[in-house]
Amino acid sequence: MESLKRNIDKSNLYTEAARCLSCYDPPCQKACPASVPVPAFIRALLSGNTDYADEIVREANPMISTCGEVCPAEDYCMKVCTRNQLDRPVEIRLLHKFATDYGEFRGHKAVSDSGFNPELAGKKIAIVGAGPAGLSCAVSLKSAGASVTVYEKSGNLGGVPHNEIPESRLPRENLGDDLQAISSLDIRLEMDIEIGNPEQLLGSFDAVFLSSGLPTEKRL
Repeated sequence: MESLKRNIDKSNLYTEAARCLSCYDPPCQKACPASVPVPAFIRALLSGNTDYADEIVREANPMISTCGEVCPAEDYCMKVCTRNQLDRPVEIRLLHKFATDYGEFRGHKAVSDSGFNPELAGKKIAIVGAGPAGLSCAVSLKSAGASVTVYEKSGNLGGVPHNEIPESRLPRENLGDDLQAISSLDIRLEMDIEIGNPEQLLGSFDAVFLSSGLPTEKRL
């Protein structure tokens, strides 16, 4: 099975999922920037519970459908997979994508009450930038009980995935599903507003999270 294959069919799903060693201290989860509990969602797939696998990943990463397509897993979870010491890494991205594509929450769920934090409840938080980092932060804070406002200088949500990654690599349907789920939450979105000095927001908000991303390329 090639690592760059875009899909895995159900006939190969269980064979690939069974290759996971369910490590006690999983290096794949530590290497994941979103700390996705990889062995847990793979076990859910192996038991035939695709919806639960989808929910497990979604709790850790609101951009689940996008990452299922474009995450450079070879540089993160798959690079440190314990199976590398035996033969080859588990195809984690493909298993992730299967959960994404066939889970019941696609496009409809982005948060639960499991992250509620009394210390953040009712706090007003501003987020500058509506790319993956800003939107993921917004979902986490909303889950914690905060009041969240996102400022985006363009008219589009999604940042680099929307503006830079071609549709041939990232189907707009996948990105759209993530954005639809996030937009359904009670998060205030202020589009076409550029924040020149983020400190000005501190007069109206308890905290500000900056996620301006990489809007311009570097000159060589």
